[in-house]
Amino acid sequence: MDVLLQNEEGCIWDLRVSSYVSQIYFNKGWKMFAMENKLKIGDYVIFEPVDKRPDAELVMNFQILLDNCNLCLRRIGGIPRVLVVQNFYDNTAL
Repeated sequence: MDVLLQNEEGCIWDLRVSSYVSQIYFNKGWKMFAMENKLKIGDYVIFEPVDKRPDAELVMNFQILLDNCNLCLRRIGGIPRVLVVQNFYDNTAL
């Protein structure tokens, strides 16, 4: 499945979402997204759907929280998120 990630300026990245056993992860497009957004190991990325209707194209806004931010865990709540881990330039699990 593909997902479009969109920032506040309207820039869009096309990523592929895959699954293996019980993990869901980004692969195609993640490396470019991570590099262009200057993600570092330990950063949190919060994703929120633009349109929550079941038949809508999967477009998500995202927010990057700073590495080891004490407020991160309190601000995340139930929103899908990614903790950037060491192999994040290959793919990353959600």
